[in-house]
Amino acid sequence: MEELSAVLSASPSPYPKFGSKDKSGYLDISEISHHPEAAERRTIATADAIARSLLSAEGPLEATESLRVSSKLRMLWVSLHKDAGPWQLDISKNDLDVILRAFNLVSAFEYIFTAPGGILVMPRQPSKNEYTITGCVFILDFFAVCWSHDLRTHQTSGLCWGGKWGLPTMQELLTHQMPLSSHPLFPALLAAIMLGRILDRNLNREVQSIAEVEVRTEYHPWGNTQSGRAEGSFASLSARMSGCASAIAGLERISRILHVILDSIAGYRTQHQHEPMANDMDVVDTTVEERVVLLKSRVHVQELQIKFLSRRTEVQLTALFNLIAQKESRISIAVAEDSRTPASASKEDSSAMKTLAAVTVLFLPGTFVAPLFAMPLFRWDVDATSSIVSKHFWIYWAVMIPLTFATVLAWIIWMRMTGLRHRAQDRIGRESLLNEIDGAGASMKGKSGV
Repeated sequence: MEELSAVLSASPSPYPKFGSKDKSGYLDISEISHHPEAAERRTIATADAIARSLLSAEGPLEATESLRVSSKLRMLWVSLHKDAGPWQLDISKNDLDVILRAFNLVSAFEYIFTAPGGILVMPRQPSKNEYTITGCVFILDFFAVCWSHDLRTHQTSGLCWGGKWGLPTMQELLTHQMPLSSHPLFPALLAAIMLGRILDRNLNREVQSIAEVEVRTEYHPWGNTQSGRAEGSFASLSARMSGCASAIAGLERISRILHVILDSIAGYRTQHQHEPMANDMDVVDTTVEERVVLLKSRVHVQELQIKFLSRRTEVQLTALFNLIAQKESRISIAVAEDSRTPASASKEDSSAMKTLAAVTVLFLPGTFVAPLFAMPLFRWDVDATSSIVSKHFWIYWAVMIPLTFATVLAWIIWMRMTGLRHRAQDRIGRESLLNEIDGAGASMKGKSGV
């Protein structure tokens, strides 16, 4: 196992953080005795003699020895907090290390961080005079359980961590499945049942979400449906369906992990038929096999539902894409129709302006010459020896040329200012559009959290 850990630890997943529980904290431990009616769950203060012996390197005290003899299963529950990453286990690192050594779970715990999910059952090594089977089942972002089973005492010691839903579910299942607690892979069976519940719960949620979008798009074959109508824009609904597709892919991953777990439980007795068994193991084995057959049948139905929902999601994504395209096409047509009338009017105005420009060019020379010759700077009634042009004619040019330059300069400045104003308005419009797009994206992301 040391060699296996060395190989698999090449790219481990990150460890969670650990809490700061000290000797004044508590250990949440469930115990099942050899008599199921005497099973109990209790919270043990770390100052208790049993807890002190577990958290001590000197070895077990008498209270712990009596506990080990009388109890068939002992499970330590640890809360997993994921409100703000990195995740945090509600136990101190030192306490956890001591418990892992006391329960013989060091290798199983380390294996958990080598993959996103799965199961590992490590058989005993007779060459090393070992009589302990160790295993772990985990989906790293949700829950994990690791345990060891002593083939001589038929006692199981384990550790389970989970979130606000996973941990109470495992505790509830332990209460309902107590008669099977002597099976070496009993914790794996609990994990398999819980994964089946996860699939049921999340499949129901995705069915509801997809049905609401189907009612909105009307792309479905159902005559009458009791589902509500999804609200929001088509773009936000498209994001919602993309979230459903991702969630369904996650459920498919869970179903495959569940298959691996069930296959491991089903094949355990065949692979370990020569191991020592408890007196009631024949009955327990038969019951566990029945549970496994039932769970396999159930997960097969769940996988069919996953495929069905995946196809429905693809249909809705295609429908929403088409609806968005149709809406954009209608908007483009409306804009084109609205632009046609101004374009026609602009064309008529352009024709009129061309006519006016032609008339102006035709009469401009005569218009310029007539006032020029009518000015008193020309004297038409003088004799041939006198000049017709007045000696003050230069004043006309002195005034007209600077005035012309000033007029052209004012026109250039006005055009520049108009262009700057238009560019500023365009920039403000683009920024406003980008802000609207960002806001719509954030809204879609929030609505698609399924």
